[in-house]
Amino acid sequence: PLAFRLLDATLRWRVDDQQTIAAFADELDPQADARRLRTAIDPGTPLLPQMLCDADALLLKARTVVADAAGLVLCDDRAHARAVGSLLRTITGEKPVTVLSDEAAAHTRIDRFAHGTADAPRWLIAVNMVSEGVDVPRLLLAVYATVKRTDLFFRQAVGRIVRRRSEDPADTLATVFMPADATLKQLAERVPGFTAIVVPRARVSVSDAVATYLFNSQLVSI
Repeated sequence: PLAFRLLDATLRWRVDDQQTIAAFADELDPQADARRLRTAIDPGTPLLPQMLCDADALLLKARTVVADAAGLVLCDDRAHARAVGSLLRTITGEKPVTVLSDEAAAHTRIDRFAHGTADAPRWLIAVNMVSEGVDVPRLLLAVYATVKRTDLFFRQAVGRIVRRRSEDPADTLATVFMPADATLKQLAERVPGFTAIVVPRARVSVSDAVATYLFNSQLVSI
């Protein structure tokens, strides 16, 4: 099973002297649309911290069933990954593992993470490391914190969290947390078995959401 959890929020950004305030439900021109997504994945704005908090809450719930379950955060570049890593460490109290495509030891670090036990770090932050051949079966969820909106990259990213081991429960749910960006939603709709969990700005509480595992929000099947 695979679900996409789309989060919306009222975002603010400024270009020169002009401030724009918009949620993903609002229509914008292409340039402003791109800036809105970049704002959404900024660790200093409300949406990304909320995605990470919700994702870690769900991951901890999942680990009561799959003890070594892990999560993946997809970032844009080295600086972004560093900032997200700092934020995630504050949220979880644990230092995540970060891998960058231009580092010589990247695949070694991924392999070590893949074979981690329940005591190993539960979060992996990656930049351009989602291609075929990157195999981390203990990944159960992902946070899509990148502005990349191509079908190939999106499918490769989703592919990192849907692989299952023989010992994992057959009904284990893979979940992708991402901004409620229209283009990203269109990409998600092309994935077989797509289910969207739409979380509006008037969102449910995290405690209620985690208690239901699938999150107590509107389910939309496409």
